[in-house]
Amino acid sequence: MASTIIADESAPNRSKPDLDKEAAEAAPRGKVNRIVAIGVLVLVVVITAGVFFSFRFVEDERQRALNEWQIRLGIVADSRVAAINEWIQGNFYTIRDLTENASLQLYLTEIAQARAMPAR
Repeated sequence: MASTIIADESAPNRSKPDLDKEAAEAAPRGKVNRIVAIGVLVLVVVITAGVFFSFRFVEDERQRALNEWQIRLGIVADSRVAAINEWIQGNFYTIRDLTENASLQLYLTEIAQARAMPAR
């Protein structure tokens, strides 16, 4: 009876290498490696494209923000130029009014003549 048990145990051990061999033959190793390589390549391309377009988006947003600031500063500068021109124009009007004032002309003429004359 002991010999039948040994014979029964050895039978399954013989069939295992046959199954492994059949499995190895069913899926050729080169084909699996090629599929994995293509998958890795596609993954690398997708990641590279994602990084590239992320940097491009950030750069576009930075440029858009810079353009907005340039527009805002241009508007502020234009308003300041207009305010300065109004101030200068107002001062010119005041100076013109003073130069046309006859009383002021008389006073300034008297002061200029007094300085021109030597003290007695």
